[in-house]
Amino acid sequence: MKNYYEEKHIPASSAEIVRVAKGCTGIKRTTGQHPGGIIVVPKGREIYEFTPVQHPADEANSDIITTHFDYHSIDGNLLKLDILGHDDPTVIRMLQDLTGLAPTDIPLDDKETMSIFNSTEALGVTPEQIHSEVGTYGIPEFGTKFSRRHAFGYTSNYI
Repeated sequence: MKNYYEEKHIPASSAEIVRVAKGCTGIKRTTGQHPGGIIVVPKGREIYEFTPVQHPADEANSDIITTHFDYHSIDGNLLKLDILGHDDPTVIRMLQDLTGLAPTDIPLDDKETMSIFNSTEALGVTPEQIHSEVGTYGIPEFGTKFSRRHAFGYTSNYI
């Protein structure tokens, strides 16, 4: 901090230099990115309500924005989807091969499909049979205890 103040010709006391240096300690200095990591923000809310955002350090004019805080700092409030996880494309292809149905042919607003985020009825099983109030076990990124807990009753907030 002392060098910064000297280079910028900004007068600062030793106490001020120490105060600012302590405030900078532990602050993220790089922009690590997780390709395919998408943060889901509830409908009607903005990402800025949860975290500052920034552009990648080496691409200030990029359309890409990243969260300033690491995900674990905000994971109590938001859901992260690892869309490009190693298993997801393989599982999606396997489902296509097994069913003969291309994922791109599935309508994104199908009511029966969307109902699995709120119940198990469309699957023809009871919550007791699969130990879950929702039927999202087989959907990549929606089968975890965390995401199933957030899906139940809250789907309309995210869609």
